Amino acid sequence: NRGLSNPPRLIYAGRLSPEKGVDVLIKAVALLREQRFAPLPVVTIAGEGPMRCKLVQMAQDRGCSDLITFAGQLNREALSEAMGQHDICVQPSYTEGFAKVWLDALAHGLPVITTPVGSATEIVGACGERGWLVAPGSPEQLAEKLRYVLSAELDWPALRRRCREYAEAFTIEAWAQEIGKIAAEQWGFKLVRGKVISHEQPSADADWTWS
Repeated sequence: NRGLSNPPRLIYAGRLSPEKGVDVLIKAVALLREQRFAPLPVVTIAGEGPMRCKLVQMAQDRGCSDLITFAGQLNREALSEAMGQHDICVQPSYTEGFAKVWLDALAHGLPVITTPVGSATEIVGACGERGWLVAPGSPEQLAEKLRYVLSAELDWPALRRRCREYAEAFTIEAWAQEIGKIAAEQWGFKLVRGKVISHEQPSADADWTWS
């Protein structure tokens, strides 16, 4: 039920590689400083990868290294603790499928700012429902969205509840059922009581169990 921190706290979690767009986040934070936005957000970048040194140097060159902490690779417990201490998860990826970190963030009550790639549109929902979408590769759009989110009069407790409720719907049983449906459609089979069987095969003889 908590509101927005002061200063606001943003977190990125994932591999530090070109397709993740972490450079876009750093450039956006630098733009907010140039635009004299206040209070400036502080950012935790959790993860490792080939771009780490370049990203650290970029933060220094852009004059925002004091706002950005490179936390390195966090284990599940440490990442969960970090999520609980932040306000928004920012994942400005150029490409994704289904990023588990989106659900991790939502489960901790963090709305997600990401790009319309992979399943992001479904996960985030309508604008402001569980987060917001921005164009990939645009620090300007990300900075503009951050300005709005961090200064608008949002109902943060309600937003956090929506995020958690959505993530809680993703149970192991629900995933098993969905995987079974996908497999059945892919192979031209059918799903009967959680089991994938051929159309000719009696239900009692099903070999593939998904729940």
